[in-house]
Amino acid sequence: MFRRRAIGPASQIASLLKANVRSTASPFRTCFDGRRMIAGKRTATQHAWRSMLSVRAAAVAAVTSVGLYFYLQSEKQKALESKKEKALSTVGRPKLGGPFSLLNHRGERVTDEDFKGKFSIIYFGFTRCPDICPDELDKLSAAIEIVNNVVGDFLNPLFITCDPARDPPSEIAQYLEDFHPKIVGLTGTHDEIKDICKKFRVYFSTPKDVDPQKDDYLVDHSVFFYLMDPNGQFVEVFGRNSTAEDMARAIGSYALSWKSNAKL
Repeated sequence: MFRRRAIGPASQIASLLKANVRSTASPFRTCFDGRRMIAGKRTATQHAWRSMLSVRAAAVAAVTSVGLYFYLQSEKQKALESKKEKALSTVGRPKLGGPFSLLNHRGERVTDEDFKGKFSIIYFGFTRCPDICPDELDKLSAAIEIVNNVVGDFLNPLFITCDPARDPPSEIAQYLEDFHPKIVGLTGTHDEIKDICKKFRVYFSTPKDVDPQKDDYLVDHSVFFYLMDPNGQFVEVFGRNSTAEDMARAIGSYALSWKSNAKL
């Protein structure tokens, strides 16, 4: 006969059912846990990629910003230069300078033609000037030295007296010994000096027909340096606020530009 297995109390039945349920559910739970682990790994990988992309995007943005800044600065500079050239072509440069015939500090007659082929920088003063002229000629001497060392020898520095009655060639020669040896002193008659001062719009107050041995008088004059190109055309003016470095930088820039155009 078929014998049925004895079944114990209800608590044993419940335990058997729970064990059976756990045994049945464990494969599904393992699968679920595996998927969750895979999903977690994918999320970590995605975060890593996103971080890398964020760093790369930041780097690209920084490089682009720097490049854009320099591009805009370059375009701005070009626009300013174009505007300046347009203004000069419309208005033109001041008409300063012109022909002259004077005596140098060695007593030789020279003209403006003798100084063409190089840039010239011209200063008007006088040997009895107590402080301004020596200071400005010291500044000129320093600028000459910088330009010669950096660009080369292409500058004619000229000192033109505003006091011809008391500044003959010998007096100017002695006066210039304290400054750069390249500086050339120029003097002439009262009318010759008055004429060159007028051409450069330099204030000239020296009286005519004075006796330097008997007459005492004051000399007043403009305090500027006039830069002329190798053709004798006016380029730029420098005032007392300009330093030797400012002058040398500007002169060197004009000279290099002239050289690059095969003019010098």
